Amino acid sequence: MNTNKLIATIVLVILGFSTSVILFLYQTERLDMETAQTLALYFFGAFILFGAVYLYFDLKNLSKK
Repeated sequence: MNTNKLIATIVLVILGFSTSVILFLYQTERLDMETAQTLALYFFGAFILFGAVYLYFDLKNLSKK
């Protein structure tokens, strides 16, 4: 596995778990509801966008082979 693919996979895993961390912080009352919702939307949006770009370039590279 090359370095770029490894870094992209690690970023996707971190973005995937970020919503769980935000939920944990909200349940332990370290974040208020509005902040938790905003952060969750931003991180989920980043996860979807990064995942879509990752899949696009990964499938593009597969078609070259």
